[in-house]
Amino acid sequence: MAGHLVRFTGAILFALVSVTTFATDGGARDIRLGIQGTDDREIVEGNRYPWRAIGRVNNAGRAFCTGVLIDHQRVLTAAHCLRSHIRRGAMAKANEIHFLAGYTRGSYIAHSKAVAIERSKVRSVREKTADDWAIIVLADPVGKQVGFLGLEVFNLPAWKRDRRSGKRYAQAGYSHDRAHILTRHINCEIRGFLKD
Repeated sequence: MAGHLVRFTGAILFALVSVTTFATDGGARDIRLGIQGTDDREIVEGNRYPWRAIGRVNNAGRAFCTGVLIDHQRVLTAAHCLRSHIRRGAMAKANEIHFLAGYTRGSYIAHSKAVAIERSKVRSVREKTADDWAIIVLADPVGKQVGFLGLEVFNLPAWKRDRRSGKRYAQAGYSHDRAHILTRHINCEIRGFLKD
C-alpha cells in the first residue's frame, strides 16, 4: 500500500477525519469541521452490506474513529485515531482497541478486540500525510459474519479512468456530531494526489 492511495472495491470511501462540535463567542453554534457548503450527509443503516463492513473503532472507551473490514480479521483506519489517551503522545496498545461492525445507535452486528496493530510510518499525532493509516488485526474473524471490502491499488491512471467514465465515490463514517449513526456523502470527488 505504500506510495499509493487505496480504493475499496465497489468505490466506497470512508471517513478517517474527525468532525467536531463546539461553541463560539456568539453562543452555541454547530460547526462541522471539514464539511464545506451544504451538509448533505445521509443516515445509513449499518445492518446491510456493504455498510455493515464499516464500523466504529473504539479506543479504550475514550475516543472513536471509523474503520472498515478489508478481510475477515483486518480493519483499516487512520493511524492518528489509535493514539493513546492514557500515555500522552504514544500509540494505543492493541488490547485497548475494539471494533464494532455495523454499529448503529448503541448496537452492532459483530464485535472483536484487537490483538495487533500494523502501523504506517506516521508516529506523530499532529502529522497528517498519505501514510496516516493503520491496520488493526482482530482476535475474531468478524468479516466472515458481516463481509468485508477488498482493497485495490488506486493510482493516477486509475483515477483518470474513473474521471473519464464518470465514476463517483461515496464517503461514509461516524462523525463526532453523529457518533452513534453511520452517515454517507454520495458523489464525492477526488481532486488530486499527494506527492507520495
